[in-house]
Amino acid sequence: MKTPNWPKWLSDAIIAAYRESIPVQEIADEIGRTVGQVRAKLVRENVYISQAMKAGRLKEIKAEEHGF
Repeated sequence: MKTPNWPKWLSDAIIAAYRESIPVQEIADEIGRTVGQVRAKLVRENVYISQAMKAGRLKEIKAEEHGF
């Protein structure tokens, strides 16, 4: 049986930490993972929302990238 990359207890722990407003960098340092890995896990769990999405700017950013 394959060992999961993110055991349930670890996923639960990082989600709880993030919801307590602990910065992603701190969480990553504590568990020995990169910021990108932690952020990706939080995104997959529908917990992390980028600053652009929070501001409702995602469509604007995409349009700017394509020269609209």
